[in-house]
Amino acid sequence: KDMQYGLVHAMGGTACWDGFYGVINFYTGKAQTIKYNDNQSCEGDIKASFVTLKNGKLGVKLYDNTIHEVVGLDQIKI
Repeated sequence: KDMQYGLVHAMGGTACWDGFYGVINFYTGKAQTIKYNDNQSCEGDIKASFVTLKNGKLGVKLYDNTIHEVVGLDQIKI
């Protein structure tokens, strides 16, 4: 299952510089949007990374380097 998923980033807009993030399953072609928890700074300095969640499942973490907080954590469901 290595290399099954890829992170996708779309640029943000003028209201909020933080972009949109998603995951694509290369085997099935399905995609999932990774959601913010609505406390991001909107400065455009978000880093996304794959993580193993407490339940052992694969997820994606969104980290805001401006405020030094996790602003999104979502399980991959595709």
